Amino acid sequence: MISFVIIMAETQGEDLLDTENQYRVESLTHKVSRLKSLVVDIESETKDHHMLLNGLGSEFEAGQSLLSNSFGRLRKMSSRHSNRQAMCYVTIVLLAAFFIIYYGVAFFKR
Repeated sequence: MISFVIIMAETQGEDLLDTENQYRVESLTHKVSRLKSLVVDIESETKDHHMLLNGLGSEFEAGQSLLSNSFGRLRKMSSRHSNRQAMCYVTIVLLAAFFIIYYGVAFFKR
């Protein structure tokens, strides 16, 4: 009879351990699936940002070539003596327009 009680106690202990192991396995499975979804989200965000940065790089290159061409034309135009005076007036007008717009915007923001 005592051996029967010992066997029952061992069986209940094994069942308890089995239940605890199943709980831990389910917990780990849940954590792994959550980590997997996070990794997938990070991967998609990384790809999106990579494409965005590539697009920005090409846009900056286009802007750089536009500016370099414009400054090249200005340099060529200012190389002649008669155009230097005109370039001086254009520069003064552009600076005056910039400051008028700058202070106008600052005044109306208040």
